[in-house]
Amino acid sequence: MAAKSKNLFNAINLGKPTTVIKQAKSEQMLDAGISGSIVITAPETLHQFHFVYSGIFQHKPSHLLTWYSNDGVNKAQIDFILVRQRWRSSVQDSRSYNGVDSGSQSGSDHRLVAAKILLRLAIRRKNKSKVGFNIGKLQDKEVRQALNLGLTNQFDALSSDENLTPNKRWEPFKTVMTETADEILGRAKIKRQHWITARTLSIVSEQRQKMGGLKEETKELRRQVKRSVRLDRRQMWEDAAESLEKAACLHDTRKLYQILKESVGKKAAVSKIIKNRSGKIISCQKERSARWKDHFQLLLNPSPSSAHEASLPSVSKEPYDIELDTPTTAEILKAIKTLKSHQAPGEDGLPPELYKQCPEVTVEQLHGILEEVWRTNTFLKDWKTSVILPFYKKGDKTECKNYHGISLIDIAVKIFGIILLNRFKGAREERTQGNQAGF
Repeated sequence: MAAKSKNLFNAINLGKPTTVIKQAKSEQMLDAGISGSIVITAPETLHQFHFVYSGIFQHKPSHLLTWYSNDGVNKAQIDFILVRQRWRSSVQDSRSYNGVDSGSQSGSDHRLVAAKILLRLAIRRKNKSKVGFNIGKLQDKEVRQALNLGLTNQFDALSSDENLTPNKRWEPFKTVMTETADEILGRAKIKRQHWITARTLSIVSEQRQKMGGLKEETKELRRQVKRSVRLDRRQMWEDAAESLEKAACLHDTRKLYQILKESVGKKAAVSKIIKNRSGKIISCQKERSARWKDHFQLLLNPSPSSAHEASLPSVSKEPYDIELDTPTTAEILKAIKTLKSHQAPGEDGLPPELYKQCPEVTVEQLHGILEEVWRTNTFLKDWKTSVILPFYKKGDKTECKNYHGISLIDIAVKIFGIILLNRFKGAREERTQGNQAGF
């Protein structure tokens, strides 16, 4: 039996490059404990595997031996478990078990060999944050024309019922804008910093192929990898410095801070553990979400005290002389043109660039929605929702008071607010005295 197992090992180790061992059916392979499908393409592929045997773990002698002769005199350790090199550290234990028959019906002179393997599986968490549209494509004239044409065709296919409520008018508008932008613009890809060059990757590949070879050769390849990585990193910082200098000379502040952000890395995120009102540490996601909700509700909706109301100055109750008609298309178009680019959208995910690049198409649809909102005195449900992002300032990260929140609202709400502001601005300036100042 020992000779058969040795011959099998030699056959695998010294096989030709085209040697293929398929379904193990022979008695020799069964006696050797191989009963699956094994494919060996070349002898040099064996360096990727590692032989696990009981001797590398501390066990008593009876658990180390794997073969006993029929005469009960000869015994040896000739059975092994073959694992890949990458899983070598996952093997926690290996031993043989006495009294276990594994072979032919008449029993076997080999003992069962088993290993305990601990797999450390990486958890791939789904990123729930929405990736914005690739608005960089809007610089292309053909893309802008395609977007305008797509929105026009989709809006023409919508129902023209004038008795729809504001919410029923808004939902189809948001759906058409999102689906059309998704089809034509697509989602922006997250840029990753690939500063390692192809030269370094080729050396790393060569190092993997030479693994298990001569010690001096592998050490030299390891030194080459470290040297090449240092050169790549130095070149990356030189390119970043050159880009920063160029952006500063062109007074491109946005590009300047983008490069700085990419170079420095991510800022301090929200702490995974925070304190509740009583100062108790909480780490559960559900409890943390409830704590942030409670914190911002108290912060943004304070209960007015009688002393505070008494300290407020008296305000004239004389009504303002402003226009009370429904918003016109001219007002909506003017508000769209005053929108700032590169602003974060609200819960609908529609950036201001979609409104600014397609004003003629979106104005007609927004006019019907705002007109119905104004006439029914009903604010849309989505417009009452804002996304609040907490940003760390300073101090203890577990204290909610050390974060300031930024509310992201829909761009359509900003357009409506600009229209109201423009109407109030003229009437307010008439009442403002010459020596008064506004903040």
